[in-house]
Amino acid sequence: MDLKIQGYFIIGYCRKSKTTADNEKVTKCLQSMVLGLKERSLAQKVYVTVSCNAGTPFKKNTIIDQLSSISGNAQDLLQDIQKINKVALVIIDSAGLTTNFTDLEMFLQYGTYYKQSNSSTFGFSKNSNIQKIIIDTLIHDNQVHVINCQEK
Repeated sequence: MDLKIQGYFIIGYCRKSKTTADNEKVTKCLQSMVLGLKERSLAQKVYVTVSCNAGTPFKKNTIIDQLSSISGNAQDLLQDIQKINKVALVIIDSAGLTTNFTDLEMFLQYGTYYKQSNSSTFGFSKNSNIQKIIIDTLIHDNQVHVINCQEK
């Protein structure tokens, strides 16, 4: 099934949790994920989140600046999803999106996060353009899982 022929815009997302590995190893790992999303999953845009310690100075967290072929971070992803009509979101492994299943359920049920203007309050928009979430577990079990997010 060719999602692009069906009119889907394929977006890849990967994240790297806080780790004790040095920045070079984290960068290499993330770049490998980005490459996989671009080449294997044919993602047209890829967004990345890098976790770091709260005390890390902004200028020290340059991992994301060292990555090539990315379109931004998770906040950019959430904003761009609202601008694209028919989205297929591709992630590597289910933990690539979230390990918080309540959060995942809210994301799938209600759509994408939004930030209220002039506030630090976040909520959910029910106008989600994500119609499919594709979970790539090829590296673990040679499978791809597709979640259809459209209402029946």
